[in-house]
Amino acid sequence: MMKKVQQGFTLIELMIVVAIIGILAAIAIPSYTDYTAKAKASNAVASLAGQKIKVGEVYNVDSTLGCTDGQGATIPGCTGNGVLAFTYDGITATLTPTAPTVAGGNIEWSCVISGTGARAIKGCTI
Repeated sequence: MMKKVQQGFTLIELMIVVAIIGILAAIAIPSYTDYTAKAKASNAVASLAGQKIKVGEVYNVDSTLGCTDGQGATIPGCTGNGVLAFTYDGITATLTPTAPTVAGGNIEWSCVISGTGARAIKGCTI
């Protein structure tokens, strides 16, 4: 008698593969959502880097935290007292400066992330 060789997959084998894929998707989708929200927040903060320098220049010249440089030009994204804000894809980064307490000190920046689905990133809170 000849034995018949199995060809293809059994139903239980296919069900196990589908279950494994479902478990991996259940883990991967929330991680991907978190990753994209952090990337948006990082983009918003990085977009303010040039404006931070301009606020620092204003402080060095005028000894005040302002939104207007020496030539009278308004710093983009500056909302008053040197506070910077930028929104990228629904996530807003707000950087608030604190003047140095000693002469020649550095401006300290506090960072807050807000918006739908916002996630905290290094150096920023929600």
